[in-house]
Amino acid sequence: MEWWFPWISVNVLPRSFDRAAETYDRVGVDLFQPIAARLLEGLEPKVGERVLDIGCGRGAVLVPLAAAVGRTGRATGLDLAPQMVAAAADEAARAGLDVDVVAR
Repeated sequence: MEWWFPWISVNVLPRSFDRAAETYDRVGVDLFQPIAARLLEGLEPKVGERVLDIGCGRGAVLVPLAAAVGRTGRATGLDLAPQMVAAAADEAARAGLDVDVVAR
């Protein structure tokens, strides 16, 4: 099923984020890390929990969530843009964390 807004289609949105994936959240104002920290503070994830990050991007929330739930938990990220999913997987691997990331 395709959804549509007057200015963008479901096919354009993932491509736009794919093009930006390499530098997304790496340039400009430090926005994503403080937001991620506040989200984690509010969620209070526990070791062993299963968590889902919808719209995970490069993993600003997914990676610390995975660290919080530990090896007995499970962290899954979902994003429309395959390049963002690849970047999130890379970020998690660099942090020594095992996550599932899916492009949909």
